[in-house]
Amino acid sequence: MMMTILRLHIIDPDCGDVNCNNNGGNGEENPNPPQPTKYTVTLTVAGNGTATGAGEYNSGASVTLTATPGADYKFLAWEGDIGGTSTTRTFTITQNMLITAHFVHKRQPYTARSDDKKFKNNFTQTMQTQLANTCVASIMAYIKQVLCGGAFSDGDYMLKYLQKYKTWLHETGMPLEHVQPFMSEHFAIGTFTSWQSAIDAGRVVATDVPSDISGSTHAVLVVGYGADGSLIYMDPEMGSLMRADADYIAGNIKMVINKCQ
Repeated sequence: MMMTILRLHIIDPDCGDVNCNNNGGNGEENPNPPQPTKYTVTLTVAGNGTATGAGEYNSGASVTLTATPGADYKFLAWEGDIGGTSTTRTFTITQNMLITAHFVHKRQPYTARSDDKKFKNNFTQTMQTQLANTCVASIMAYIKQVLCGGAFSDGDYMLKYLQKYKTWLHETGMPLEHVQPFMSEHFAIGTFTSWQSAIDAGRVVATDVPSDISGSTHAVLVVGYGADGSLIYMDPEMGSLMRADADYIAGNIKMVINKCQ
């Protein structure tokens, strides 16, 4: 006896003559597909500068942070959930992150280092703070004290300036064009080649740095340097030594002081 087997083949009008069962046999799309995990980068800034790269990212995404210092500041480091001293930092994110971009001023109070080099080992590293607008006279008095062994007397130089230019320094300050001629009357000036060569030869260098007063700079005296290229200088406004990056120095004057006249 023969049996006939019938096979029923149903054609889905939406799919044609194919099996379009892609989701557990019901032929429907998953209405709630899994979403990628997201993490947040939160940035804060310490000091004067800006940082970019904060935001929400998919897990595994590449994140780039960029730090930009403000005027007279430099980038020190990334701190928090990531480290590094490069202004640009790229990483793959796998968690929420709190990060601080740390900026510091290019000028800092002096702290001695073992690799510092000064024009001589023993000299007075503090001074009487200047009167307003008298930084040049104060630096001249300090030079006389540490280089020539004289007593500190900025008033002597203010009086000599009054006799020569008929004006009080504390009222007007000293114009840049007067600095070298006036100092040359009281000190033997050498040729500047580099900060390091002057210090190595036992000399100091009168120069200037940016000032808070618009349109002017501030006279200081470079007395040493660090192995990292930083410069050590006496600041008459502070009455103490400071350390600064070389590019912080304005350098409108660079007078190597050889000796007192």
